[in-house]
Amino acid sequence: MPAPWFMRHHFHPSMPQVSWILLAMVKFLNLISCNVIACLCLLAVESQALSRNIAEIKLTHAAKADVDTDVENDIQVQSTAFELKSIFAKQDVGDDVLLYRLRYEYREIDVSEPQIGTQELHNLAVSMEYIQRRDKWTHVYLLEPGIYSDLDSISSDDLGLTARYTSLYHASDDWDYLMGLGAGRQFGEPRFYPLLGAIYHPSENFVFSITFPAMGLSYQFNPEWIFYSYLKPIGSQWNVSNVVPLEAGFDAEGSVDFVAIGYQGVVGLERKVSKRLWCGFEIGQLFNQEYQFKDQGGNSFDIDIENRLTAAFSLKIRL
Repeated sequence: MPAPWFMRHHFHPSMPQVSWILLAMVKFLNLISCNVIACLCLLAVESQALSRNIAEIKLTHAAKADVDTDVENDIQVQSTAFELKSIFAKQDVGDDVLLYRLRYEYREIDVSEPQIGTQELHNLAVSMEYIQRRDKWTHVYLLEPGIYSDLDSISSDDLGLTARYTSLYHASDDWDYLMGLGAGRQFGEPRFYPLLGAIYHPSENFVFSITFPAMGLSYQFNPEWIFYSYLKPIGSQWNVSNVVPLEAGFDAEGSVDFVAIGYQGVVGLERKVSKRLWCGFEIGQLFNQEYQFKDQGGNSFDIDIENRLTAAFSLKIRL
């Protein structure tokens, strides 16, 4: 049986200020590259497409945009995000594989409404992925508990869980079919969602992932360059405590839920800079974005955000 396409292809569906972040990137990548690469065989699902990344660090900035609210003041919003993802352990279970991942994301959202101000949002999660290969089928089970918080205080309201089952059927040399079920915060508040679609890979250098909830395209036009594009939801929800009453009847005592809803479309390039290290740059657009502040009584203060541009830089270690 020929090796499945994700063993043959490079596929990527995919804070602020600068110098210490770049230094941290280099140190982190050097640290894990010496010890982890030799022992990991990556068969992991990311954005509903199988990826060969062992570690990734990414910095994203979203441009300033106007917002619509129920208040009369002119309000603008801009944001910065920093994300770190890594596989830190692998365990063989017979013919199956168990992977342990670490993921940390920081989002700084600056709203020019004094009652909201700057929200510093953190998500720290550790996941377990159990991967089974059976003839033409690959089954992936993921469980990811995490903290979603501004870290002013930690309680049970700050805890969240992402779970996902994905089944990939290798129908032919050109086509794989994907199905499954997920639960998480990609669409804002925690919810269930289906995983469904097809992955077309007619050559060694081209992959098109026609899947829900994320789509992606990758074209490696020479050994050192990859063009990619993707479209995916980028929602989440955090428990925050540094919000004052936003309108009459809104209860900001204790903590409230900050819900982000939206989608991102991106085009980018990756460049191979060494045997395992790739760097990337992408531009994109955020659209259908909305921020919601929800108190314990169910009252909601909503902010609709105009479409805005994004730019990102990333470093990846890849098999």
